[in-house]
Amino acid sequence: MLESSAAQQTKFLEEWERAGTAKVDAFLAPQSLSELQTAVEASYELLRRHISDDPPTLNIHLADHFTRWDGIWVKELAGFLDRFSPEIRELFDRAISSAEARFRSLFDENWRLEPKFTFIRRHQSTRHYLPWHIDADAASIIYTTDYCINVWLPLDPVGEVAPSLELLPSSNKTMRNLPIVAEGEKMRTDEWVKDNIGTHSWTPHALPGDAILFDHWTLHRTQRIAGEQVKRTSCEFRFVRIA
Repeated sequence: MLESSAAQQTKFLEEWERAGTAKVDAFLAPQSLSELQTAVEASYELLRRHISDDPPTLNIHLADHFTRWDGIWVKELAGFLDRFSPEIRELFDRAISSAEARFRSLFDENWRLEPKFTFIRRHQSTRHYLPWHIDADAASIIYTTDYCINVWLPLDPVGEVAPSLELLPSSNKTMRNLPIVAEGEKMRTDEWVKDNIGTHSWTPHALPGDAILFDHWTLHRTQRIAGEQVKRTSCEFRFVRIA
């Protein structure tokens, strides 16, 4: 595991407090990254093989996320892997433990990964690119906790050929004091963002193993990038404070 020095942690926390966003190079050590990549690829293949089973072997939530937006809900994946591939479940568990330890080294010990807010997403075209949104309402996290941090882990190089995230640093300070969107798509238009936040955005380049962290009140969207047939897989590991 990669440890943060006191100076690195102080610098990180200062940037975090200022912007509510941060990039952490090599968030996952190579072994943990390899285990996560293996577990993700094997899970997609298993779901692909079993999605049409009759009677169904995927529960309704796992099947819905997989068919609707090439997504995997980690909370629902665990039981499926226990049944069909316990060894892949073990890889996931080790990778998640490593991510939790790394996260706590940046913040403190009072955090845990929340599986019900944790997803894997695969873009294979622009069809599912997300507009501006905040996780607080778009992922319905606000109904469970007032504070949550997304550790976004791309499993492909992003920022040039494959889309990264586009974020609005410090927007969390404004968004926290505005009404959430309670119904519908829960997305914000370019015009709304320009009028209420401004247009100074950040699109980080990242390699597999790097992580982009952001407060769940931070406005962000999928990076707009040329090319229709672009494949990118990423993990959304969301952390909440332990009560």
